[in-house]
Amino acid sequence: MKFIKKEDEYKFVRDLTSKKARFQAKYRTEGELKELRRKLSNYEKQIARIGGPLNRILHIEIEKKMEELISKKKELKEMLEYIDRYILEKANVIGSTIIRSHLGTMFDITFDTVIIDECSQISIPLGLMGLIKGKKWVVIGDHLQLLPIFKNIKSNKIELHAKLSFFSYLINKFRWDAYLSVHYRSLPDIIAFSKENVYKERNIIIKVSKNSGRVCREYERLLSSVDYLRYPVVFIHIAGTCKKEKGSGSIYNEEEVEVCREIIQTLKSLGIKYDKIGIIAPYVAQVKKLQEIFKDKNNIGDIEYIVNTVDSFQGKEKDIIIYSITGTDRNRINFASHPNRLNVALTRAKCRLIVVGNANAIKRTKTKLNEFLRWIVNKGYLFDWESRRWMEESLA
Repeated sequence: MKFIKKEDEYKFVRDLTSKKARFQAKYRTEGELKELRRKLSNYEKQIARIGGPLNRILHIEIEKKMEELISKKKELKEMLEYIDRYILEKANVIGSTIIRSHLGTMFDITFDTVIIDECSQISIPLGLMGLIKGKKWVVIGDHLQLLPIFKNIKSNKIELHAKLSFFSYLINKFRWDAYLSVHYRSLPDIIAFSKENVYKERNIIIKVSKNSGRVCREYERLLSSVDYLRYPVVFIHIAGTCKKEKGSGSIYNEEEVEVCREIIQTLKSLGIKYDKIGIIAPYVAQVKKLQEIFKDKNNIGDIEYIVNTVDSFQGKEKDIIIYSITGTDRNRINFASHPNRLNVALTRAKCRLIVVGNANAIKRTKTKLNEFLRWIVNKGYLFDWESRRWMEESLA
C-alpha cells in the first residue's frame, strides 16, 4: 500500500466533504441517493486504510522522540546536580532556606556554623532542622516582632505563640542572648515609639546611631515642601469605615485606599521612585485594593515588594512607609494593634512613616495602637485629612 503525507490526507477529507455537498445538490432519486451512499462508504474505507497505518507510524515516532527527551532531561539533571555539588564544595558561605538545605545536593552537606536569620518567626521543628545542619549555630531574631503563625491556632495571645517560636524558646530556656542595641535604620522620631514603649518595657535599651537615617538627607527638602509630610512621622485621620470582602473574612477600607492613592501621587510628583515606597496593611483584602492603585503603572516590577501585608514586610525596609490600619471596629483594631505586629509596621521606614486610619475609632479601644495615637497627639503629628490641617488636640 502506498502511504500519503499527512497534508494530503487532510486534502482528501476536504475533497470528500466538497464532493458530498455537490452529490447532495445534484442527485434527487432514490437510486441516485443509494449510489451516493455507496461512494461515501468507499471514501470512508479509503480513509480508514490511510489513517490506521499512518497513525501507528506517527505514534511510534512520537514515542521515540519522548524517550529521547526523557533521556536528555535526565542527562541535564545529572549535569546540574554535578555543577551544584562542585559549587557547594568550593563555596565558603552558602545561603539557603531551611527546607532547601535538606533537599537535592544539599541533603548530606553539613556546615561548621549555621546562621539562622528572622528566627523569631520560625517554629521549633523548623528551627531544629536548621540546627542539625551545623556543628555550631547563631540564631538572629526579634521576639518582640512577629512570631510563628499557625492557621489552626486562633488565639492572639503572645504567650502561646512565644512557646511555639524557636527563638523565644531558646531565650527562655538558656538565657544566652546578646542584643544589638544600636539602631541604624530610621530617623530618631520613627524609632522613638517602639524604643520607649516596646523595647524599654522589656528592659531593652536601644541607642540611635548618629548616622541613622542618613539616606533621608536627599529627601528632606522635597518632603518638607508638602505640609503633611513635614515631620518624620504623621498619623493621617480619615473617618473611613471598614467593609467585609465577599467570600472571605478579610476587610478593606475604601476611604483609606483613596488617601493612600493621593499620597502616592504626591510622592511620585516629587520625583520619588516607587521602589523607595512601601505600602502595608494588616488585611489581605486591603492589600488587594492598594495594589490596584498600581495596575496601570509601568516598570513596577514585583508589586508585592511595594504593597503587601505587615506580616510579609517583616525583615524589609523602605525609605517611606504608608501604613493603612484599615480596621474601624474593636475586633479589627485589636488585630492591627497586636504589639508584635504593630512593632513591625512602625519600624519599616527610614525617612517617613505615614499612618492612615480612623483616630476616633482607635481612641475607643484600650490597645497598643491607642498608646501610639496618644504619643502622636503629644508630638503634634496628628493630621486631619478632610480639613487638611494639623490637629493640636485629639479628635472628639
